[in-house]
Amino acid sequence: MSESHDSLEILFAQAIEIKDPKEQEAFLQRSLAHDPDRIPTLRELISDHKRASWMDSTPQVVRDTLRLFEDLRGKQIGPFLVENRIGSGGMGDVYLAKQITPVRRPVALKLIYRDLDQRQVFERFQREKQMLATMEHPNIARIIDAGTSDTGYSYIAMEYIDGEDLLSHCKSNRLDIPARIQLLLQCCRAVQHAHQKGIIHRDIKPNNVLVALVDQEPMIKVIDFGIAKASLGDGVRESNDYTSSVVSILSNAITGRGNSPGTPPYMSPEQFSKDGDLVDARSDIYSLGALLYVLLTESPPFDRWQLDDKSIDEIRELVQGQDPVLPSRRAPSLAAILKGDLDAIVSKAMHRDVEKRYQSVAQLHEDLRHYLLGETVSCNAGSSWIQICKIAKRNRLLIGASGVALAGLFIALIGLSMGWLMADKQRRRAMVDAMDANLLTASMQVQKHEFGIAAETLGRVANAGDPAQRRLDYRLLRSQIPQAPRSFVSHPTKIYFGVGIPSQRAIAFGCKDHSIELIDSDTGKELWRFDAGQNEINGLAVSPDEQLLASAGDDGTIKFWDLDRKQLASGFQASRQSVFQVAWSPDGKSIIAVGNEPNAKLWSIPDFRLVREIESSGVALECVAAGRQGQFAFGDELGQVRIGSFDSEILQVFNSMDSETTSSKACSCLAFSDSGKWMAVGQNGGYLTILQKGTEEYFPSERIRFPQHVTSVSFSHDELELAIGEDNGQLHILNLHRTMVVPKPWTELSDLKEQRRIDSWTAHRKRISGIVWSKINSSLSSFSEDGTVAQLDLESPRFRTYPTQAFNIFFLSDQELLLLGDQNTSLTRLTFEPTVSKLPELRIEPSQSSQSLHTIQGTEGLFCAKPVQGSKDGPVHWSLMRFDPREDQFVTVGELPKEHQLVHLIGCPNLNQWLIRCTRTSDTAPIGKQETFLGLWDTQKNAFIWTTDFDSSSFRHAEMSPNGRLMVYEQATKIFLVDSNTGAHRQIAHGPDLSVSHLKFSPDSKLLAVALNENGTIGGYRVADPGKKIWDIRMHGGPIRDLCWSKDQQILLSLGGDGRLRTYDLNSLRISSEIALPISDPKHLRLGVHEQSVLVLDNQGSILRIPCSDSTAIGAE
Repeated sequence: MSESHDSLEILFAQAIEIKDPKEQEAFLQRSLAHDPDRIPTLRELISDHKRASWMDSTPQVVRDTLRLFEDLRGKQIGPFLVENRIGSGGMGDVYLAKQITPVRRPVALKLIYRDLDQRQVFERFQREKQMLATMEHPNIARIIDAGTSDTGYSYIAMEYIDGEDLLSHCKSNRLDIPARIQLLLQCCRAVQHAHQKGIIHRDIKPNNVLVALVDQEPMIKVIDFGIAKASLGDGVRESNDYTSSVVSILSNAITGRGNSPGTPPYMSPEQFSKDGDLVDARSDIYSLGALLYVLLTESPPFDRWQLDDKSIDEIRELVQGQDPVLPSRRAPSLAAILKGDLDAIVSKAMHRDVEKRYQSVAQLHEDLRHYLLGETVSCNAGSSWIQICKIAKRNRLLIGASGVALAGLFIALIGLSMGWLMADKQRRRAMVDAMDANLLTASMQVQKHEFGIAAETLGRVANAGDPAQRRLDYRLLRSQIPQAPRSFVSHPTKIYFGVGIPSQRAIAFGCKDHSIELIDSDTGKELWRFDAGQNEINGLAVSPDEQLLASAGDDGTIKFWDLDRKQLASGFQASRQSVFQVAWSPDGKSIIAVGNEPNAKLWSIPDFRLVREIESSGVALECVAAGRQGQFAFGDELGQVRIGSFDSEILQVFNSMDSETTSSKACSCLAFSDSGKWMAVGQNGGYLTILQKGTEEYFPSERIRFPQHVTSVSFSHDELELAIGEDNGQLHILNLHRTMVVPKPWTELSDLKEQRRIDSWTAHRKRISGIVWSKINSSLSSFSEDGTVAQLDLESPRFRTYPTQAFNIFFLSDQELLLLGDQNTSLTRLTFEPTVSKLPELRIEPSQSSQSLHTIQGTEGLFCAKPVQGSKDGPVHWSLMRFDPREDQFVTVGELPKEHQLVHLIGCPNLNQWLIRCTRTSDTAPIGKQETFLGLWDTQKNAFIWTTDFDSSSFRHAEMSPNGRLMVYEQATKIFLVDSNTGAHRQIAHGPDLSVSHLKFSPDSKLLAVALNENGTIGGYRVADPGKKIWDIRMHGGPIRDLCWSKDQQILLSLGGDGRLRTYDLNSLRISSEIALPISDPKHLRLGVHEQSVLVLDNQGSILRIPCSDSTAIGAE
């Protein structure tokens, strides 16, 4: 920033100290006599400062404003050399800087002040970086780098936009209305992209929409996504331009009082509410409408006199209670253009009732696009006469050439049919638009783990009836909403502990009123209830043979209850004080107890002899757990955990808190996994440590911090998940299969949610005192001090990850899967049960050759080509096999001649014909040179039906149609269709820069979807008319790894390299949902036989199963 601008800042600081308005004005005139053009800018700053004061701002506003003027010019921040300040905000500045390494280029450098609360700022700053990194769109300023400098500044380097704001660009270039709308369409696409990533801008205004020239064409760049949110949470959203500090300070005053961020002239009514949950994507639509208003009229929606000198409450009442003047009335000179469609579009976008606004940016975009084309806009369909006029305008040449009579006939005929045609079309289009908008909104809410709100949004889709509920995208999203736990037992007093008794399909819990109760684990029906006579029951433990239930009492006794006879078996006095918890040895011959006095005590059973007392350094103990391998662990009130064995002394002493944690936190719960591989330690203060078994000792694998005390932990029996209970009744299930992307000393709950590693529910009103998994992990029960037992049904989990070594996957049925694994040399069958996987061996002899199996799913089932080594040094020949489900094995149906080496098995049109790519040695070819060809081999005739020679160097993306009649492939920037019966080739598309990421036939084999990299679209082709594209869909998320059609061909699924599953509505040709997958580097996408599940395979061989059956219940919070 220039020195003259710095002097303006100094003058501002001096002027606000002058209280008398006349003296203040005289000071301005005197100080800027040499530069009078800058007086209005300074007046605006002063007026803004006064308005902030009138809204109860503190003197801190002035101090914060002055703090912005620290000069960093010429200093190096990370790899960037600071040049000039180009923007300021309450938490930092925006500088023009030059990147020094690895490339030299200008950047916009956003800095966070060093003297702010570092932990709060850093955490939110990290969230901003992650948010910006998820967005990749040509109309959004991209992030280049982020980090913290040696001097203590946190920074984000953004793409530097050398241009002016949107309104200034329109004014300086005297753009007409259509040109302005074209620019706004770019802005809409950017905001829609952000919404698909779960990001709401909340401060859309001209200063945050810049225009740069790219190849002499205007290119919109939307800026300021979330920087103030990253700096102050929900507090502030700053402007990027110092000259817009009028609205900036006003925003500070508003957001500092607990309201949503934004700039008043462009804020939606709900943004003025103190309830931040009311703000969603439709708030941005309101702001886009306000931006359109300004572009059309060059005036804000509300007059300046309506906002000047007004308190925040007065502004809130104005925006929430009054509609802006129509654009055609605000700009009378343009009334002929603005009246009608544009008035209607602005009014709908800025409607005070969010339900009556456009429900997605895509809808607003479509209406603006239709306006530019002279077509009907959804919000102003109007009468048939209006539509006739529009059609006549588009066909003026036809009408002029045909004469008055023909024109009259033309109009009359259209008038007769237009009414009902347009009404039906508008109704159907409105239904599709509303459905897509609700689905996209719901997917955004699911990504933010707002499951309750997402359930309400999907409820609006369900209200459309059966067709909507049968849609694949709806069912996929519905399955992403976890079921809420149901409370099926209520006890009059606190429940302190609970255990499972699988052999009796029962669970038992002990209570404050010294009673113990056994209930049916499925129905909650009471099986046995008795008074234990031990005062409060603190802990329970079931013997390994499930014959005895041990109870630990407040009176210091341990009693044993016969579960078959339902009576007291024995008991003894274990302590003079309370016994908290007990645990059995694996052989059932001893029991370890801890309580309200130091040292753990090991007792023999049934003679109740004290075998060993294990020292705890005089510290009282809180909890104990035992593993099936003979190990035990107990934790004390200082956070130390001692791990030992029933057969030996203490093996390990572990401090569960890291070195950065200054205070000790009492251990509250412990658990071992079934195999002993994992151990979990829960503590007060919300701390959870997960440990993994090494060769000799346990070592910390991950440390997690929750909002409340961690009071209960329990591993699933397959050790893929950990259930966690909190002091506030929150229940969580953590995915253990996925590890942290970026290791941190303590992982926050928000990090886990962003990584889709955890699901959460409000299961109880008070402390969770115990968690029990069912035998096959299909459900879990939780116990609480609010006196309730809740059950969570897990038979339809949102995601289920199966760690395999698969290279490819094929469905045999909805519950059975074939895995191609072991470097493509073996086949294995995976059987899905509700939540348990089995891996029985499939009967196929493993290949002795180093070459890979070739396996495909054809029209008649599964086919496999297996390399067979003829002799030790002889050539490999290929055996052709088909899977016989009756014999549950692959059977050989033929062989290829030894001189033919299989390169690629493409498909099998029927049981006897194999479409393959091969190499063969030719008599006419040079020695050692092999020819490559494509051919159809018939196993009955033992001969090729046809062959085609070609250069295979660029042969890619070969795909067989479902009916077996066609094949498609890409070669040398061309896409070809091949008739599988004759080998005839037809070219379907070509281009010098053609780059295909994936090809996929529709289920009826009549359509072909082609994902193109160079222009980011998915094109639809009708195979009966090669070369003619019938639709285009704009891709999201970069190159597509795989595509899949729904059975009804209404939905197209795409698997992106960014790890997201997206669905596209083929009626509206728009994205309808997006699901972030908890899997890394995905490569294959498969849809179940009856669409009951979607499978994703990653490059590490892990399979992710996503349910999408229409029986999935909605009920999560």
